Amino acid sequence: MGMLTELIQRANTSRLSSVTRTVGGYGLGGAGGSTFGQAANAYATSGWLYAIIGRITNGVARVDWQELVPTPKANTRTRSMVAGLAQRDTVKVAAQSLSQPVLKAMVASGQMQPATELSPAFKLWSNPNPFYSQHELVEVIQQHLELRGEGWIVVVRDERGVPVELWPVRPDKMTPIPSRDEFVSGYVYKNGNESIPLENDDVIFLRVPSPMDMYRGMGPVQSILYDLDADRYAAQWNRNFFTNGAEPGGIIEASEGLSDAELERLTTQWRSEHQGVNQAHRVAILEKAKWVDRQYTHTDMAFIDGRKWSRDIFLGAFGISGSMIGVSESVNRANAEAGEVMFSRWTVVPRCDRIKMAINSRLQTMFGGSTQGVITYIDPTPEDRQLRALVSTSAYKVGLVTRDEGRTELGLPPAVDGSGDEFFVPQAAGGAIEEPMQMSKALDERWAAPLRAAEREMADAWGDRLREQGEVAVDTLRDLWVDDKSLDADSIIKALLAGVQRA
Repeated sequence: MGMLTELIQRANTSRLSSVTRTVGGYGLGGAGGSTFGQAANAYATSGWLYAIIGRITNGVARVDWQELVPTPKANTRTRSMVAGLAQRDTVKVAAQSLSQPVLKAMVASGQMQPATELSPAFKLWSNPNPFYSQHELVEVIQQHLELRGEGWIVVVRDERGVPVELWPVRPDKMTPIPSRDEFVSGYVYKNGNESIPLENDDVIFLRVPSPMDMYRGMGPVQSILYDLDADRYAAQWNRNFFTNGAEPGGIIEASEGLSDAELERLTTQWRSEHQGVNQAHRVAILEKAKWVDRQYTHTDMAFIDGRKWSRDIFLGAFGISGSMIGVSESVNRANAEAGEVMFSRWTVVPRCDRIKMAINSRLQTMFGGSTQGVITYIDPTPEDRQLRALVSTSAYKVGLVTRDEGRTELGLPPAVDGSGDEFFVPQAAGGAIEEPMQMSKALDERWAAPLRAAEREMADAWGDRLREQGEVAVDTLRDLWVDDKSLDADSIIKALLAGVQRA
């Protein structure tokens, strides 16, 4: 941490007086400290919350990252977007344009490809500091985002001003400094009684925007603090039921007053003989007093159902299914795999998007002209194997692909019996072979000619039929309405149309 100390010593301390300013009605100061403490304490004492946040943070941290660069045939638009990451005035537009769907389309079209020579920004992101791996850095940041809605990274530079280390810091120790001109003019890191100012370029700030404070974030835990308290109280009551439950429960009623010595002796005797798990439900013998029963059972409190209800509230706040934290109620293979897909698609991927945007819009700009590509993640969403199998099988059965082509789509090796180049041939009832309707690549050229011939035959047949009907109609009109047999069909039709128009 020597380099971080150097950075702190070089910082300008003149801005500390503005820390407690209020902008737009939102007070700053030490906002968020007590909230983060409550959330962190709940994380350490609630098994459900620990399981949920642990699953999310590990899911985000285990995602692989890569750097994409323009290919030699990339167009001007693609090169301009990548080059914009190094320019502060266009970085936001460039980062937003390079969303995950856009990047996937660019890779598929040959505009982008994985980098063979990594940029300094990607190398630093892959190895943030001597004590944190990338996995640990992402995990800590995501923990803070879940608990407080904020993730803070302090950037340490060498003597040339080049970023060399990335350090995560606690949200409750960081405070933004508002500015009328720049919105945020810097940050203050509070270390005990010491307040340490930091420049904008010294900090990478990630947040889930708070509706209460435009400068701070809000995590899912803030929405369930009361439910966390209720769950913790239930757990404590359950614990005390066994450790301090002096059964039988009730009131000791003395008809005659007890002296201080008698009361002390009774209290000591009761605790020694009935308090604790090992001495519960023992027979009690009372002298000069009677027992008034006010016992209620453990079942009456419905602790099991209550704690399950709390668990479901926690799961809903974070938007994940119970199967992701090992809850096996009403779970089968199909909905467990569906839950895994939904977890990756709607929980892990959006969180990776937030990190990706911050890295490209902040870390990349710190290296200026050395920016070569886009730092992005590899989509962790598992493939829907059931859908893939259905599509591959259906394509084979209608003759779109050969047997080996269908097996390749399923990740299977070629057929060992040599039938891999064959198309599917359906069997009719009785064992006869029906002519298959094959629409494979091999039949593309032969398919067009028969289709055009059939269209021509149909058109000729309809033309002959309509011509015959027209001749019959004309002859009928001549016989009924006119005496002049020299009129042709065109003249009669024109006359009829003229009459229709006049009518």
